[in-house]
Amino acid sequence: MQHDLVDRYPTHGASYSAGNALSLRQHEEYLRALKPLLEQWRNEGSVIVVGDDNRRIPYAWGPKRTYDLLESALDGYGVATSAMLSGVNEKSIDHVAETLNILTPVAVQPRRLMDGEDQTISAPWRTFIRPD
Repeated sequence: MQHDLVDRYPTHGASYSAGNALSLRQHEEYLRALKPLLEQWRNEGSVIVVGDDNRRIPYAWGPKRTYDLLESALDGYGVATSAMLSGVNEKSIDHVAETLNILTPVAVQPRRLMDGEDQTISAPWRTFIRPD
């Protein structure tokens, strides 16, 4: 099976800042523009989408409208990272979605980003995915 890896969509507007109306509008515009691209690519063949969405799937918090737009954009894709991630016992805010429904998270590795004064500025983790 041949796999083509192509980064074909812009990421400006992919996330938003809470409380920032301009950022939220840009994020909504991004999700609206992403939907037809993902539909087109899904119809053309196998697709894997990796995103820093800053949203849990299914919906847990944040503006419901933007969650609905994200869910709509990912319609027809399996979201491999929507379940609880073992190792951190949380749901991810970064996602891997794909059309073949063959990917499964297999390991989670905590990673903290610190500033110069030993303050945590980000507490993401790395999620390792493999085909079933």
